[in-house]
Amino acid sequence: MHPIESPFDRFKAKSQTSHDLLSYASERTAQQALQCAQARLDQLQRQYDEAFVAYEANPSNDLKKERYTELKLSLHKAEDLVSSLATAAGAAAASGGRLSYLISPQAQAMVRAAVFYIMDEDNNGVGVGVFFSKSKAVTADHNLTVSQGVGTQVVVQIPGLHEQLTMAVSERDTEMDYAILQSSTDHAYLPVYANPPEQLVGTDLVLAGYRIGIEEYAPMFSRKLGFTKADAITLSNHNNHLLFRCTTFAGDSGAALILKDGCLVGIHQEAVNALRERLQHAKVVEDRLSEFDQSIDALVSGGTAQGCCALLSSVFAK
Repeated sequence: MHPIESPFDRFKAKSQTSHDLLSYASERTAQQALQCAQARLDQLQRQYDEAFVAYEANPSNDLKKERYTELKLSLHKAEDLVSSLATAAGAAAASGGRLSYLISPQAQAMVRAAVFYIMDEDNNGVGVGVFFSKSKAVTADHNLTVSQGVGTQVVVQIPGLHEQLTMAVSERDTEMDYAILQSSTDHAYLPVYANPPEQLVGTDLVLAGYRIGIEEYAPMFSRKLGFTKADAITLSNHNNHLLFRCTTFAGDSGAALILKDGCLVGIHQEAVNALRERLQHAKVVEDRLSEFDQSIDALVSGGTAQGCCALLSSVFAK
């Protein structure tokens, strides 16, 4: 007589990775996927507790330390996955029990490996960035300080990979408000959108960021990559910027604006209200606007409260 195989055993035989678990969730009900993840989390918790006790009894043993560290990392990943699936299961219950993705699990995995946040000297998050080639990444220029000129270094954190990198500032464009960061090693990146920008108008996009600005009053959601629906509205005069509608938070500057397949359209720079205030100040103080500012001014003059401005990837991914 063969033993009864649980849903978790069947899934475990297929794969134990977060990526495959999310893919499997689209084939099964959201609740089953959550149960699988919870079972794996419980198993890891027991293994971690045992490893912790063994390590505490003999902290000088390298093998016990390595095992404890490895399980601690796996446990954190499993906790994040259960949290994500619990949220998804609630949403799926309201839509007939099936998951409906704003962005596919495959694209989510790509984005998690390529999008990071920048840290200051006190390890506070100050903005977001994204890799657009194996060694180059982009962020909003105003995320950097005056002292962080070309040749200086910037520390970034990629929570999806539990990785911290030190990158060099290779270019700063204060007028277009972007900065290029250079990595000394190859890295995962998002493919750059290469079609005519006019085709973006009226499309559904996704903003990927870390909601750093809510850390003070909602720390449980901060520094965790999230995806928000965005609507492309119109282009600027010179087709360098895109006006889009999306909910954003302080600290989202530099967040990746992407298509549903993970292709990089551009980076979020500012909300319309902040842009309008800055441009109005420029008019009063200097009584003139640069060509860049005129283009943006025309773009946001009739904007809504939820409107945002993105710099298109064709500008920085030359």
